[in-house]
Amino acid sequence: MKLILLLLLALSYSTADEVTRIESIVKDINKLRSEYNKVEEELGVYKYDLRDEKEKNTILNNEVNSLNNELKRVRKLLKTKEKKNKVSKNNTVTMMENKTILQKCVNNQRIEDNNPFPQLQMKKEFQENSEDVIVAFKASSFRVNKSTDIFDAIDGKKIDEWENSTSFTSNKRNDKWVKITGYFVNKVWQPSEKEMWVNSLDVIKRSK
Repeated sequence: MKLILLLLLALSYSTADEVTRIESIVKDINKLRSEYNKVEEELGVYKYDLRDEKEKNTILNNEVNSLNNELKRVRKLLKTKEKKNKVSKNNTVTMMENKTILQKCVNNQRIEDNNPFPQLQMKKEFQENSEDVIVAFKASSFRVNKSTDIFDAIDGKKIDEWENSTSFTSNKRNDKWVKITGYFVNKVWQPSEKEMWVNSLDVIKRSK
C-alpha cells in the first residue's frame, strides 16, 4: 500500500512539472508570435515608404529631364540671337524691342492708374481658408486613438467606423483632417481603393 502511495505521489510531481513546462512553452510561443506580427506590420509600412520614395524619384527624374530639354532649347535660341546680333551693323532691332517693351509698361501703368475699382477685394467667404489647404508630407504610419468614424471626403459622409488603435498610413493632411492612403488587414498593408479621411483629433503618429 505504501509503495502505491509513493508511486502516486511521484507521478503527481512529475505531472505538475510537465504542466509547468508546457505552460512555459506556450508563453514563449505567444510572445514570439506577437513579435512576429509586429515585425510583419512594420515591414509593410517600410515597403509602402519605399514605394512612395520610388514614385517621388520617378517624378523628380521626369522634371529634371524636362528642365534639361528646356535648357537646351534656350541655349540654342541664345546662339541664334547672338549670330543675328553679330550680322547686324547696329542695335536698331534691340532699341525697337526695348521701346516696345517700355511702351507696353507705360500703357499698363496708365491702365492701372485709371482703374476705377482699385480697392475692390474678393469677398471674405471666397478667400482661401488656410484650414482647407491640403499639405503633402513624407508617408508615415498613424493609428486612431479611440473608436472613430471614417469619411469619404473632408466634411463628407460617414462610410466606416474603426476600432481604437487601428493602424493606417498617410501622406496628406490639413489642419482638421488626415487622408488615409492605406491600412492593415490581418497585419498586411493594403492601399485604400477609395477616398478615406479621418479627423486629425482622433489620430496620433505611430512610433517606429
